[in-house]
Amino acid sequence: MKIDKIFLVVFTVCAIMWLGLTSARLIISNEMLSSKTYQYLPQINIQTEFVYFSVISKIIYLNLILYALILISAIGFILTKEISFKENPYLLTSAIMYFMFVPVEIYCANLDWNFIWLGWKNSINIEEYRHLFMERIRAFSGLPMIAILCYYTIIPLIIFKPFNKK
Repeated sequence: MKIDKIFLVVFTVCAIMWLGLTSARLIISNEMLSSKTYQYLPQINIQTEFVYFSVISKIIYLNLILYALILISAIGFILTKEISFKENPYLLTSAIMYFMFVPVEIYCANLDWNFIWLGWKNSINIEEYRHLFMERIRAFSGLPMIAILCYYTIIPLIIFKPFNKK
């Protein structure tokens, strides 16, 4: 098997898992907040909130590992595969949409790492969790959410191959 195909398989498997876990984290986060105001729901008690933060922490841990694998495999695939972006502009569009948000993801990964570190310290201060959680949600005024929408847009681009010259 060629090395470029190995990179592509690793990229595909990790990207599917990463998108699924990211969606799960968004759904869990949505359960804790009231819509449109980003305020914590008053009926959630502290023990339930700790459970939510524990689950989110585990998801974040897996997401950080998967994103690193995705980034390495994407760069490896582009460097090892002889791709003509002129003949396959959908690949160029997909690559731009992915790599454009790498700095955003790295910044958010730093926030996520702080969240995980808080759990490893066995912190029982709910305010620290809430602060990091809200900081992550408000990061770049929603730019990470736009990144996720772009990542979901890459899927139909790869499947339907618009703008293809062949």
